[in-house]
Amino acid sequence: MKLGIDFGSAYSTISRYDSENGRAVALTLKEGDPASIPSSVAISKKGTVSCGLIARSKAGLVDLYEAFKMFLVESDSELLRRNGFDEDKTPEYISTLFLQYVLSGVVKKYADIGEDIEQIVICVPEVWRNNIRSIDGCNILRKILKQNIKLPDEREIKAVRVVTEPEAASAFFAHNYELTTKKAFNGHLLLIDYGGGTLDLTLMEISSDGTKTMEIGFRESGGIGENHPDENGKYIIGHAGFSYIRRVVELAILESDDSIDVDELDFESKQFKSAEHQLEDLLKDPSNMSEIEYNFGMFGRYEDFEEILDEDDIEFNEFTFMGEEITVTYQQLYRAYRDTIEKTLNDQLVEMNEKVRERIGIDPCSYESGTNDDFKIALVGGFCSFYLVRKQIESIYNFDSNTENDKRIKNINSDKSEQAIALGAGLIASGRVILQKTARYSIGLYTTDHEGRKHLKYGIRWHQMIEPEKPYYLLFSNDHGDTDSNRLKYAALKNHIENFVVEFSSNEKKGFRLKLKQNMIQRLANIPDGGLWCCGFSMDQNDVISFHVTPAPGSPAIYKGIKIALDSYSNMFEMTSGEEVYDDEI
Repeated sequence: MKLGIDFGSAYSTISRYDSENGRAVALTLKEGDPASIPSSVAISKKGTVSCGLIARSKAGLVDLYEAFKMFLVESDSELLRRNGFDEDKTPEYISTLFLQYVLSGVVKKYADIGEDIEQIVICVPEVWRNNIRSIDGCNILRKILKQNIKLPDEREIKAVRVVTEPEAASAFFAHNYELTTKKAFNGHLLLIDYGGGTLDLTLMEISSDGTKTMEIGFRESGGIGENHPDENGKYIIGHAGFSYIRRVVELAILESDDSIDVDELDFESKQFKSAEHQLEDLLKDPSNMSEIEYNFGMFGRYEDFEEILDEDDIEFNEFTFMGEEITVTYQQLYRAYRDTIEKTLNDQLVEMNEKVRERIGIDPCSYESGTNDDFKIALVGGFCSFYLVRKQIESIYNFDSNTENDKRIKNINSDKSEQAIALGAGLIASGRVILQKTARYSIGLYTTDHEGRKHLKYGIRWHQMIEPEKPYYLLFSNDHGDTDSNRLKYAALKNHIENFVVEFSSNEKKGFRLKLKQNMIQRLANIPDGGLWCCGFSMDQNDVISFHVTPAPGSPAIYKGIKIALDSYSNMFEMTSGEEVYDDEI
C-alpha cells in the first residue's frame, strides 16, 4: 500500500494510485463518508478522544482542536496556551492522534491492498521549505509517522517522504493534462489555493518527459494567512474560509437580535464554534451550493452581485446558537464576503500577477496569455469551490466560461481540483510521477581566512537541481566544476568553522548565520585537528541535509571522512539568535 496525504488545517484527504484506471483516487474511512476528513480532534473531560467527523459533531461540548498542523512549528508558548495546548496536549501529540486515527482507518478498510504501508507521501506548505522558522516542520511530521504511529496488527510504515503542497498539486494537474491531451505539459502553472485558513498563490514551472519524470520547480509565491508570517513573524488565520464563515455567523447573530452587542460575542466559545461548523456544513451541501449559484447567478457577472443588496432579504438557511434558530440571508452572505474576502483576494492576486508578468513576460489576465498551451491557471482548495470566490477570480482573469479558446484553464482543471494536493501525493507515492529534486535554500559555511577576512561559500544553492544523497562541495569557483583542484581545502578545520549559513534567495554573498548549540559543537569535535579537508553538503529525498567532511586528495590514510546529518536544525542551532552575514569581497 502506497499512500498520499494532504494533511490540511481544515480537512485532510488520503489517496492512492489505482492502476486499473490509471488515476489517483481519494480514500474514505467508512462507506458513505466524504473523502475530505475534518482535521479535528476532540478530547472530553474524561480523556476520551474522537477525531474527524465525530469530533466536529461534538463542537461546543468538549475541548476541540483544529488547525493544529501549523502549530507544529510554533515556539510561542503563550500563543500555544491560548489555543488550548499544554505540556501534555502538544501540537505534535494532537497531530499524532489525528494521523493515527486516519491511517488506522485506511489500513482496516483497505487491508486487501497490502499488509504494510510501503510509502507515505505527505504534503506541507511551501513556507516550510523556504523559511528558517519552520524548516523543521518536515522533520516533525516524519518523526510522527515513523515513530509515533502504531498501526493495527503490527503493520509498519516503511518509508515517509515529504513534498510541498504546490509540488503535489502540480503533479496532479500536469498528469491530468497528459491523460486528457496525450501530450506532455511543459510550461508555467499558477496555483490559486484557497482553504480555511490561508490563500496560497504559487507559480510553478513544469518540465515533463511525457512518461513519469517531472521537474517541478518553484518560481514565485504570494498569499496571506496561516502559511504566511505577519510583520511580527506570527502565523495566523487570514482572510480565508474560516474568517468568512465567522463573519457570516457574526452578522446573522447580531442582526437577529438588536440587543446583542458585538463585544458580547465570544468567538472562541464552544457555542459560537458550533454555529460556525453548522454554517460550514450548510455551505458545503451540494443542494445549497446550487441554490447559491442560482440566486447570485441571476445578477450575471461578479461586479453586478451588489445589486442583491437592493432586494428584500432572501433567506438562505438557519443555524442554532444558544438554543435559538438564527436565519442567514443571501445579503449577509454577500456582505460578509465583501467584509473579509473581496479586497484581500483582489489585492493578493494583483500582487501575484505582477510577479507572474515579470517572470513569463505576459500579463496573466490578458487574452494573450491564453493563446498558448504553456501557461495554465488551476484552482485548488475547498474555498475555491465557493461560488463567490470562483466568480471573483473569473472576473479578475477575464475568463469567459462559454469559450473553448482560453487555454489558461483548458485541459488542466478537473472536478477533483479540491483534492488535487492529495491526488498528486498519491501519484508521487506510487512512482507514477517522479519528481526531480530542487534545493529550497542554500547552505554553506562562513569562515575566516588567515588575514581575518570573512568568507561565505555555499555547497548547495537555492533552486539548484540536485541528485539525492550526492555531496556538493564548497568550490573556489562555481564555473570550474567539482574537481579536486577546484574544491576549497581547509586546514585545522574545527577552528575555521565559525558557523553554518542558510539563504532563501539567489544572493550568494549573504546568508543567515546559525549559531551552534553545544551538542552540535560536540558533534563537530569528531573532526581531526590536522590535515586538509574538503567540506560539502548532501540532501536526501526528504530534504534532510547532511554535512560531509572529506580528506583532501593526497591526505594520509589515517584521516577518515565523516558525515553529520542535520536532521533537526532547532536541536543543533540557535534558530532565533542568528544574524545576517556577508562575504568580504577581495
